[in-house]
Amino acid sequence: MSMSSSSPHRSSSSAANAFDAIAWRASSAYEFKAAPPAEVELPRWAVIVGGGVLAALMGAMVGGGLAL
Repeated sequence: MSMSSSSPHRSSSSAANAFDAIAWRASSAYEFKAAPPAEVELPRWAVIVGGGVLAALMGAMVGGGLAL
């Protein structure tokens, strides 16, 4: 069954031709300018306490998983 050329739906011979209506276009001239991250100086005690809290939480999760 052949399709008429007056039909609004064209048959394409390849998958690439199926998307002719949605053509690729070049990006705009806008260029993203990344700023360097802000350096935040943490006090030494905050790093030690935060690490201890993280270690305790991970230990509780592993211990709970092993208890099951």
